[in-house]
Amino acid sequence: MSYFKDMVAADVKRIFLNPDEFAEKHNIDGKEILCVLDKNINSDPSLAKALGVYSNTVTLYVSEKDMEVPKATGSIRIDGSVHLVVSAGIEDGMIVIVAEERRS
Repeated sequence: MSYFKDMVAADVKRIFLNPDEFAEKHNIDGKEILCVLDKNINSDPSLAKALGVYSNTVTLYVSEKDMEVPKATGSIRIDGSVHLVVSAGIEDGMIVIVAEERRS
């Protein structure tokens, strides 16, 4: 591994997944995992007005050592809520999962 990649891998644990910096524990599929959860709540104005529906899109950043990469179109339970996995992959030692939940 290159020196730069070694530095990035160290930063993932030391800074990004550090509970004193960015990371928090969340229950992911029944397991407490240190991760970063970025929430983006959107509402489609036409659906929200007519049906009161909104979508909760989240991006979850997890160490690739803490879980397996979920399959796209599968589901993932985050803090008790079921989300549809839109995309998932590994970037610089981190699993990056984009998932969506629709609610009314």
